[in-house]
Amino acid sequence: MTAGDVHAVITAFRPDGILIDAIEALHEQVASITVVDDGSGADAGLMLEAAARAGAQVLRLPENGGIAAALNAGLDTALAAGADSIVTFDQDSVVPPGFVSALVRTRDEARGRGRSFGPVVPEYFAGVRQVHRVDPDGTLVARRAIRS
Repeated sequence: MTAGDVHAVITAFRPDGILIDAIEALHEQVASITVVDDGSGADAGLMLEAAARAGAQVLRLPENGGIAAALNAGLDTALAAGADSIVTFDQDSVVPPGFVSALVRTRDEARGRGRSFGPVVPEYFAGVRQVHRVDPDGTLVARRAIRS
């Protein structure tokens, strides 16, 4: 699995400059980035234009339909572009280099152990370990999956 198979979806509502940092951090890690603006209105126009210049496809929803609607629109766009895997982020999620490849590696290791699973999440979030248990095969199992 390469970055060419992974697409990113970033949901946004009234985004600020950190959105550009988030896009730039993902640029080398994924095949494409879709920013879904959840009805921010005309005031977000300049920031969303900057997001497009930074390399994201920008999808503007006409009104705020909630996070589920924004995610679904982004997922549909990524799947239509040929995504094998999709990572989702909030507009202020700035990930370090190698973040996506670490998730892909973890996913592939779990598949190699014959595991079926839902989302793959970081072991730590906000300094808190998310692991609920460690299975005998070494698989870390999270109690709750964070969306971003």
